[in-house]
Parts: sequence; C-alpha cells; structure tokens
Amino acid sequence: MLYRRAEIASVFAGDACHLDYPYEALLQGYQRLLTNQFHDILPGSSIHQVYEDCAKDYAWIQSNGTAILNTALTALEAQIPHGEGDVLVWNFLSWPRSQCVSVCLKDTPLSSASAVTAFNAAGKAMKSSFAPASGVLTFLAEDVPAMGYALFSLRACAPEASPSVSVSQSGLENRFYKIRLDENGHFVSLYDKRCGREVLAGPSNRLVIFEDKPAAESAWNIDLEYQNKRWDLDGVEEIRVVEQTPLRGVLRVCRSFHRSRIEQDIILYGDSDRIDFRTRVSWQETEKMLKAEFLVDVLSSRATYEIQFAAIERTTHNNTSFDRTKFEVPAHRWADLSEGRYGVSLLNDCKYGYDIKGQRMRLTLLRAPVFPDPTGDKGEHEFTYSLLPHAGNWITANTVRAGYELNVPLLAQRCAASQAVGSLPAAKSFARSLQDNVIIDTVKRAEDGSGIIVRLYESSGSKTEAALEFSFPAEGVWECNLMEEEERRMPLCGNRLAFSIRPFEIKTF
Repeated sequence: MLYRRAEIASVFAGDACHLDYPYEALLQGYQRLLTNQFHDILPGSSIHQVYEDCAKDYAWIQSNGTAILNTALTALEAQIPHGEGDVLVWNFLSWPRSQCVSVCLKDTPLSSASAVTAFNAAGKAMKSSFAPASGVLTFLAEDVPAMGYALFSLRACAPEASPSVSVSQSGLENRFYKIRLDENGHFVSLYDKRCGREVLAGPSNRLVIFEDKPAAESAWNIDLEYQNKRWDLDGVEEIRVVEQTPLRGVLRVCRSFHRSRIEQDIILYGDSDRIDFRTRVSWQETEKMLKAEFLVDVLSSRATYEIQFAAIERTTHNNTSFDRTKFEVPAHRWADLSEGRYGVSLLNDCKYGYDIKGQRMRLTLLRAPVFPDPTGDKGEHEFTYSLLPHAGNWITANTVRAGYELNVPLLAQRCAASQAVGSLPAAKSFARSLQDNVIIDTVKRAEDGSGIIVRLYESSGSKTEAALEFSFPAEGVWECNLMEEEERRMPLCGNRLAFSIRPFEIKTF
C-alpha cells in the first residue's frame, strides 16, 4: 500500500505542482519488492538465510517508498495556504470518508495546553481528545474528500461535550453495540442496537492454539488433523482500560502461553460500527498455530471471501469429502457470513487464512513451522483484525470499503511552516468514483509516459452504469487493456467520464 500511495501522491503533485514523476525511483522499489514477492519468500517457506537478506531489502523498500511519498506530499503542502501547526489529512481511497487520526504536538506551542481541538476549514469543531502527557491529539477527521485531502487547524480550547464510549473491564458500549465480556476477556454478548439482535452464539474472540504438525513440509502444509489438539487461552494476566474518550474506548487484555505473550487492544469507536482488535504477539512457539475464533448467530450454507478484484463463495459445511478438505480458505481483506437479513464480516490487515464452518468464524494469525526454516514466524508481530456486524449482506454493508479503510487509513501530517501563498484550496478531491461498488485501485503515470493511468473495478458482482470525476486537465480519455495499449476513445463530459462496467470487471483508462 505504501507504493500505491506514493504513485497516487506523485500524480497529484505532478498535476498541481508540476513535480516530475519519480518513475525510476518507483521502478527500482517495485523491482526489489517483486523480487521478494517470490512464492517461497512471501509465505514463509524459504530457508532462514533468505529472510535475513529480505529484511534488509524491505528496510530499503520502505525507506525508498516513504521518501517518494513525502516528497510529493511536501510539494502539495507548499501549494495549500495554511498556518504553522495545521494538519493535512490525506485520503487515498476513491470515496469521501471520516476516520480518527492522531498527530503528536510535542515541541510545538500547543504541547503545554491542557486541551486542544481540531477545526475544519469551515470552522466546525471536530471531536477531539488530547493527552498532555504524551502530546498526542486524536480527532475525528470528518468528510475528507475522495482521493484528496482536507486541512484542519488546531486551537488550545476544550472540545464540545459529546457522548463518550463506555468501557470497563466487563464490557464496552457505544451507539451501535453493547458488548459484555467474561472474567477472561472473551466476548459473551454483542448486542446490535441498530437491528435489535444478539450477534453471538457463544464465547467469541477466543484465541486458540492448535498443535500444527503436518505429515510433510510444515511451512507449506496444514493437515486437517491439527484440530485434534487445541489449547484455549482462557487465562488472562491483565484486563485494564487504557482509553475512554468521546472518540473511542480501548480495553487491553494480556495473555501468555508457554514463552509467548499476547497483548490485545479491543477498540470500540464512537462514530464507527467496526470493532478493532489491535494485537501484539511475542511468538516463541514451535509447531503451533494461533487462531482467533468467533461463534456468530448467523446460519448460512455459504460464506463469501474477497479475492483479487472480486469475491467468491464457498460452503460452510462438510457434506462431502471435497467440502471436508476445504478447511482453510485464502482471502484478501475480508470474509463474510450472511443469512437473509443479517451478517458478520471478519476483516484483516495482513492475515489471509480463514476457517468458516457452521456458525464458527476463525482467522489464522500465526504458525510456527520448522522446515525449511526452524525459526519460522518466531519473533515480534503486530496486526489488526476487525469485526463488522451488519444488516443485509456484505454488499449492502459495504464490506469491501470497510476492508479498504482498515488497510488504508487516513494519513495525518502536521504542516511544517506557515505559507502565505498557494494555489490549492483547503480541501480537494483529485479523483472519485460516483458509485459505491466501483473502486479506483490505481492512479499512476502511464508506462510510456504519455498520460495518467486510472484502474478501477466493479466490486459487488453487479453490472453498473458508472461515472468517474477527476480534476486532471484531460485532452482525452482512452480505455486500454492491462498492457496500457489503447483500445477505444471514451466520450468525456467536462471532468466526468461515464461508462458501463460488468460484474467484477477491471477497467483501465
């Protein structure tokens, strides 16, 4: 996602600031990145020395991509009139969105304030929470334009009072949900206030460890027999409230197993129906597998899983030998189990093995293979998975968007210095899709340097009359293939492109 953001920001900076597109730097980054996406390096099935090498490569890849992104954002910032200490919030998705962001105010005039509030360009106060001890301001950045930015100013004043998220050792509550936990920190009730129904069918968000000893090639295989031996992590070392503000409540649960330690923050937001589980693991196991397990009160014979630019359904039963052997299913950002009028989506930001049978939804978090790398997966890990109960199915719930929003959060940056001049407004969208189910995935320079590429896809399996709006000055628009070879010229009405797109179709313009 870093290089995707770097490409998009570089296109924006070229349009608004005439900044040269950093094609060679991006190319070098992608070449080294793709080298390390080889199929044995990527899933953890190479020898140990490979990972010593690729760790160095990834450090360079991260540094290179961050430098490209920051160069573009700095050039854009210089064209936006702002005051010193203002905050620019960037949205790299193709729809407007609101989300909590945080900035550090240490070593600024506001660091000594007892309270700080963020305001948008129209002067509206945002829900804000300031922690003087750390100097961190968190606020709800409302309505940040699609594929664009919004400017927020900061003032030393108390935010307006608003209903807070309630959080204690025994539960959390906001306007969407009421959650009860047992003495071990497991969910025993998740009541959806919007739909008036209980979401769970049993104890949930249980962390379970299985013995993982496949008959051969442990880094490649998971055998069905892993389910024969399990340890439920029912014991808890600590449950404590770490944050309770109008923006969110955070409950921390700490557990241990053998030499491994798991620290998990359960996060409930005041203005979002997503429940996050931000997890840090010191993993020191051998031939073990860690899963998160939810028992949901949803009954369906099929579950849906996100794949590249689409979604696929698979059975949730073991009626045939074929069904029985499909016990671990790959997915990208989410999987969903829905019945007629209700469902639950399980999102992730980097974990792609799902296991959904009956009313049980599980996500594979970590393994500990011993061949060909005897230290596979051992070390420090940090990841987030999320639960999204919803009315209707995954399409009506906009689960695709929710998965993107978990993986591509808003980016907040303090402005470095005051600027008296600038040609850009306080908020701007460079490109956006006008239909919920049509997602812009890529904005970059064409490989031959002759224009800008916009690649998008239909995400819900529905034929759609779609439209794309953009701020780039365009002499013309061509539909092309994935090799960027022009196929037909498209009619353009001002800054709007209208087109028809088929179910799960990918289009490149």
